[in-house]
Amino acid sequence: MEMWPTTYPAAEAPPEPAGEASRSVRLGLWVLLAAYVGLTGYIAWRTTVLQPYSDMYDWVFRYLNYREGVPLDQYLLIPHNFHRLVTTFGLMDLDVRFFGASNLLIVAVTVLAIAGAAAVLGREAARAAPPPLGLAAGVLAAMFALLGAVIPDATIHINAQYVHTLFFVVVAIALAEPENVKAGLRPRHFAALLFAAAAPFGNGVGLAVWPVLIYGALRSGQDRRWLAILAAAAVVYIGLYVRGQSGTGAKSPLDWSFSDFVSAVQLALSFLGLPWTRVAPAYGWVLGLGVAAIGSAIVLLRGGPEASRGERLASRLVLYSLGAALMAALGRTGIDEPSNVSVRYQAQLVPLHAGFVIFASLYAARAWRARPQLVEVGVVAAAGLMLAQQAVMGASLIRISDAQRQTMADFKAGLESPEMLMRIHPDLAHARTMQARMDAAGLYQRELHLNRLRPPR
Repeated sequence: MEMWPTTYPAAEAPPEPAGEASRSVRLGLWVLLAAYVGLTGYIAWRTTVLQPYSDMYDWVFRYLNYREGVPLDQYLLIPHNFHRLVTTFGLMDLDVRFFGASNLLIVAVTVLAIAGAAAVLGREAARAAPPPLGLAAGVLAAMFALLGAVIPDATIHINAQYVHTLFFVVVAIALAEPENVKAGLRPRHFAALLFAAAAPFGNGVGLAVWPVLIYGALRSGQDRRWLAILAAAAVVYIGLYVRGQSGTGAKSPLDWSFSDFVSAVQLALSFLGLPWTRVAPAYGWVLGLGVAAIGSAIVLLRGGPEASRGERLASRLVLYSLGAALMAALGRTGIDEPSNVSVRYQAQLVPLHAGFVIFASLYAARAWRARPQLVEVGVVAAAGLMLAQQAVMGASLIRISDAQRQTMADFKAGLESPEMLMRIHPDLAHARTMQARMDAAGLYQRELHLNRLRPPR
């Protein structure tokens, strides 16, 4: 039995399945997508947190030093826990200067970034899927990109960096895969370099885009000049990015014991199973193992020079998320409990989910030719399940955001509790000092949804 759908030359399109999607199916998909986007917008509004906490206290300390004379390049480029958060710190500066230090600019730009990533992936999936499954693939890819677990990455300031990286990575990978791999260097290749260079300035995980682009150029047999430019740019860029770094506090892999290695594997697999691994964290690695097996098969066996552009693109998207999981294992082993992977990393799995949707559409196209009505019911049901899941996730996320704002209100009122060490800052004295400095400077005094909170306890 053939394991994979037939691969078609890049210049050819897969044979079109008999028939077309019915009007009711198309209408149903559009209605479900509209409901999903509307619900996502509401979740984004209700989960927005504006006042600083956790890492942002350290960022504000950095910003106030910049206002007092630290050079701009140092403010933007000095690493924070290995990451050079140029995009976030740049937006902070603009937010203070022009938007009253409200954090609204960071949230607005980041929401636009996740919407942009969803639009790009939805369009690419719709183009890659054989007809008449383009609409279904585009809808599902966009839904996965806007999954509830991703929304707090856009609406909470300290998580915005992950979405900034996601947007630049998705665009870079899409630009780097041309329709015709034999067409030589094109302006799109140089645009891909610019987006790839911007990705790690969101978060250091964006460095994973460079080996993905190099692998893609090698695997698809693109122009050797492009491969040489990519390799040279990657070596120089990564060398400059890591120069002067002092690490993240994690144990070096060279010093790992066997138990550290096991923890790293579990952490990477738990990462790949997000956000569903959060349901049963101790067993999340099992789901991640399945994701890793399917993703590795896609990367190693598909996306060669004779494959369609959609298949090549899907393979590269999957590879990026696998690389992000590896980087998480290298950077967080010894710091985090391997089964307790934070859902804030969910944004880095958006490319993998889009790649899986594209490959699933190839199988669905084969099934369409035999049983079109069954496939129609299946794609509408899948979109309906995504909507139901979004509602459940949204309710949980809103509760968590309300609890976070309540704890912050309690903290500002002078109260203390053990949970503040996790939700506010591990050093409450430092947090109070920074809060006093912000209050004196009139920074970050606004919050949303405060009328929903109870009086400070």
